[in-house]
This record gives sequence, structure tokens and C-alpha cells, in this order.
Amino acid sequence: MDKNEYLPVRISTLKEGILLGFDLYIELPHRLLMFVRGDFDIETERLSSLKSKKVRKLYIKEDDEEKYQQYIDRCLEVVANDPDVSLGEKTKVVMGASEATAERLYDNPEKKASYQAATNTSINLAKVLRSNGDLLKSIFDHGDTSEFKDKDSLMHRHSVNTATLCISFGEFLGLSPEEIEALGIAGLYHDVAYGKSAPDIQKLYFKSVNEMSLDEQKVYKQHPEIGRSFLNEKNFVNPLVLELIFSHEEKNQGNGFPSGLKSLSTLQEIISISAYYDRSLTCLGKTRAQVFEEFSTEQLGNYQLESIKKFKSFIKKSGL
Repeated sequence: MDKNEYLPVRISTLKEGILLGFDLYIELPHRLLMFVRGDFDIETERLSSLKSKKVRKLYIKEDDEEKYQQYIDRCLEVVANDPDVSLGEKTKVVMGASEATAERLYDNPEKKASYQAATNTSINLAKVLRSNGDLLKSIFDHGDTSEFKDKDSLMHRHSVNTATLCISFGEFLGLSPEEIEALGIAGLYHDVAYGKSAPDIQKLYFKSVNEMSLDEQKVYKQHPEIGRSFLNEKNFVNPLVLELIFSHEEKNQGNGFPSGLKSLSTLQEIISISAYYDRSLTCLGKTRAQVFEEFSTEQLGNYQLESIKKFKSFIKKSGL
């Protein structure tokens, strides 16, 4: 059994009571073994057993990738509309599915299947956030208690958090579904350069730009262009998504990078504000109060005053 013909899937994306539609395999020394057949669902006891043994991944055949994505869509649909599912359980399912997509983007950002997964995740996030008013706060509170604190997992979470903020803030501002979808995709993709970077460069994502040396800043400031380059000239990519990935570090008055734009569009401000807010929390370890204060001090002038006021209103309304 050639492991290269199989793809890993996170345990956190699986939900009991929903027909799989694809076979699941578990990794043993030197081989993969059938764990659950596709014409069954995965039972609660088996999921609990895997989690107690700290098994984080199972495997599917590469040919079943589309069936797995359809399964994820069904899980999110069920979770979003079932009043008997607790908010905590909804959060786990949503975060598990979304972080799995983020991990996939970091590993293979240039693939069409990755872009389609990001599109599906953006659409599904918008649906579940729209129908569950407390979910956004629960997602951010879930991040505070996550058991996975390694750097890669934090970056995956940062991408999901940024996408979630972009989508929810876009809804708050009354943007069109097409604009919100593009913001969600770009939020998931915006830092994918991290996944292809050397360890010494990856460390910079957890360091304030103001604390970097000039050489470190020069390297770090290349990441929006590197991120965009994975999707450049792909006929399946929305040009707006490319623009938002490239400009997520831009500020007004030329204070951002890589282009030093003097003014930003509404969508550019949304992704820049959202990425800054969550990077400060997730990657730099600041408190929400500290980041909130920075918008009135060191970030003053980097965004339109009205945009900051609206973002603060959105954050307060969401309980963040």
C-alpha cells in the first residue's frame, strides 16, 4: 500500500452520525489499515478512542478527495442547522474543517483543489456565521483554549481567524456575497508564504515588524508577493482574491508594504485590519484590550477613522 496515494484528514473534521462516502484508514507501523468503510458513519466511541490516544489524523485515498470535501460540506450544513448541537460542538466542527483547509493551503497553495477547498470553506463559514450569532466569539474563545500550540497550528488558526473576521466584518458592513466570498478566500490564503519558508524566516511571523532588524524586515516584507505568486496566472482564481492577498499588509499614507499604497479600498482595509488584529492576538500574544488600544495610538492614520470606528463597533457587538 503506497502511502503517497493517500491524503491525511484531521480527526476534528469528522462527525458521528453522518455517512462518510469514502473509506478511512489508520496508520500503523509500516502500513495503513482500513479503519471505517465508506458506507458507514464513524461512531462516537471510535472518535473518542482516537482522541484519547491523541491520534490527530486518519487517511483517505487520494481519489476520494472530492468525496471528503462533500462530506465536510454536509457536516457543516448539519451542524449549522441543528438546534440540539451545542455551540461548543459547532465551534469544534467549524474550526476543525476550516483549519484543515488552511493546512492544505499552506502545503499546496498552487493547486486548483486547494483553491476550491478555500472557496467552499469561505462560503460555508459565511453560512454558519450568519445563522449562529454567537459563533464568532466562540471561535475566538476556542482559540484561547486550543490544545495545539505549535507554530504551524497557530498559523493555520491565524488564517482561519482572519478569514472569519473578514467575512463577519464584511457582513456587518453590508457587502455583497461575492465580495465576502473573496475576502474569506484571501483571509485563508494571505500568509501561505509561511508554509514554503525556511524555519528562520517562519520565526519572523511571530515577531513584531518594529522589533525586526532591517534585514529581517526586508525578508518578511516579501511574503505578500510570494503568497500571491502561487496563484498568479491561474485561470481558476478570482483576480480580486489575488489583489487582497497582495495588499493585506498595506496601510493608508504609504505606511504598509509591499507597494506602500497611499490609500486603500474598503476590501483592502478590511483584510488589513483583520489580519493585523488577529496576528497581534494569535502570533504576537497580545491581549484584545492592547490591540484595541493600538488602533487609537500607533495605528492611527493607517486606516480611515470611520473604518476604525466601524471595526470597533463590530468587535464590541460580537463580544470580542
